[in-house]
Amino acid sequence: MSNTKQTAVKAGIGYTVGNILIKGISFMTLPVFSRLLTTEQFGVYNVFVSYEAILYVVVGMALRASSANLEFKGKIDEYTSSVSLIYFFNAVLFLLAALVFGGPLSRLLSFKRGIMVLLVLDSFGSAVLTLYNNRISLDYAYKKYMAAALCNSLGNVGLALILMFTVFRDKRDTARILGTTLTLFVISLVILGVFYRKAKPAYNREYWKFGIKYSLPIVPHGISQVLLAQFDRIMIRSMVGDAAAGIYSLAGNVQLVLTVLPGSIATVWSAWFYQKMDANDTKDIQHR
Repeated sequence: MSNTKQTAVKAGIGYTVGNILIKGISFMTLPVFSRLLTTEQFGVYNVFVSYEAILYVVVGMALRASSANLEFKGKIDEYTSSVSLIYFFNAVLFLLAALVFGGPLSRLLSFKRGIMVLLVLDSFGSAVLTLYNNRISLDYAYKKYMAAALCNSLGNVGLALILMFTVFRDKRDTARILGTTLTLFVISLVILGVFYRKAKPAYNREYWKFGIKYSLPIVPHGISQVLLAQFDRIMIRSMVGDAAAGIYSLAGNVQLVLTVLPGSIATVWSAWFYQKMDANDTKDIQHR
């Protein structure tokens, strides 16, 4: 077995074990939050997560999927640093929309204006974390991913619990949303600091043109996948109510554990696949 293949296999195992541990934290805390939150509050939080999954695709523009490591060899850090500015641009646009058109959007989404702002920040954080994960997967640095994901899991659970028993005793759904959003947003700022230490952020027409041209057609595909996975909760909330959405979401969260294995393997396999394609080693790909 070649060194590259050994590294890929090791990284695949690392991603899988790490994801199981991280998902395990979320799964084990599910009974805690299902008891601390009413069914209505649990429904509000899970519908928030559903909207975040949709908005994240738009804010991130699927830039994580661009094969820039092949197009710009030796300049992947410069590319990553530059296209991350697109995330800021998109986030600012949605924040302005939430502030300017807060009334109509609030009635449409059944969220207060403050929650919509948190929705944008959470989507921005998710996009940055995913970009970071895809960047370090090129180096098979699964330990860095595990560290970031573990901090996110422990941080959002811990902060949410603190807020629930202190400031937001009567609005525990808001506490849960704040715990998730603030933790992820802070981690995203740290990640951006890592990016910008390696390469200063600057507009680069060539990088932006390639990233948008390659990734933008993937956005509708990403949105369609999210709609299939998440829109049921939104519909139930709209047609029945928060309580029904909460009960449905509790059962739906269990199946998320089943997505760990294919997701972990796909993260490593894609990096290995592009390396083999660059080397024109299609036979090895066909045998795997």
